[in-house]
Amino acid sequence: MKTRLSLIEDPGTQWQIDPDFEINHSKRSPPRQLLTPRVVKMLSGSYHLYLTSLSFNPTYNQSTGEIICLKSEDAQSWEPVDEFQLNIDSFAATHPEIKRISCPQLALLRNGKYRLYLEALVDENRTVIVSGITEDGIDFIPERGYRLSHKNHSFGTPCCIPLKPEGESADQWRLYYHRYSYPLETGLGAGNEILSATSADGLEFKQESGVRLAQKDQQESYAVYAPEIVALNNGGYRMYYSAWETDPTRGRIVSATSRDGLEWEKETKVCLDIGGLKEFVKVSEPCIFIAPSGEAAMYFEGSHTPEQWQIYSATPRKVLTT
Repeated sequence: MKTRLSLIEDPGTQWQIDPDFEINHSKRSPPRQLLTPRVVKMLSGSYHLYLTSLSFNPTYNQSTGEIICLKSEDAQSWEPVDEFQLNIDSFAATHPEIKRISCPQLALLRNGKYRLYLEALVDENRTVIVSGITEDGIDFIPERGYRLSHKNHSFGTPCCIPLKPEGESADQWRLYYHRYSYPLETGLGAGNEILSATSADGLEFKQESGVRLAQKDQQESYAVYAPEIVALNNGGYRMYYSAWETDPTRGRIVSATSRDGLEWEKETKVCLDIGGLKEFVKVSEPCIFIAPSGEAAMYFEGSHTPEQWQIYSATPRKVLTT
């Protein structure tokens, strides 16, 4: 079986946007927004792309969302998986309180199945993390209970990675996620930051002490969130994440590095910034995967206006040396 935690050469902080690539829902009426890309290479060899498809409402928490799936053999040309369906009705029997689902992330289990982690809206502004099981990446069975929840906080944008080698079970999984204030506040003192929790079974998680990444400067005055963890072949980790600021609200993709997955050092260079070729006002929700060429690639959500979100891609910029 292929390893569940990919060890790759560090993609670094210098990325260039692919000018000819985008995925949108422009043919639907009314158009839906596409967000939170997650690419998974299945054990079958094909690629699945999971996205949040959002019917945008000026008040975000009143927007409705579902998860859609696209399939590809080359991770370039994507076709919808028509038989895939995952929305709040899918959770009606186990979580009738859920009002919206978003931010899918799949973890490959030792038995060859996958566990899907999701952010779920349960109150007017409060979100929790839930999960489901699938064998083929198409038919999901919701799991009861919350993976993470707190009455005074919102949890979301889950990223779960395995920790222990085959045969060891203690603290087998580490789940990175954002914690927002509830009700939501912004500013550097709001505590909208990235935390982590561990689990022996991927279901019951215990929050680890400390903060993995805290808000630091004006560029992060709204929040830091949407962690994407890459295990590096030098034994460390790189985290790509979203940094949002207020007044005006803008989002960028930045990164941090760690030797142990707990203590992180932020990079000063922005990986993907606003403006540029696509005239972005926000970029967010990075997803790193290995393309068939063997090179790292990034999918991310980008916005030109508050109600226009679609999926773009980027590749590491080649650094010329003399």
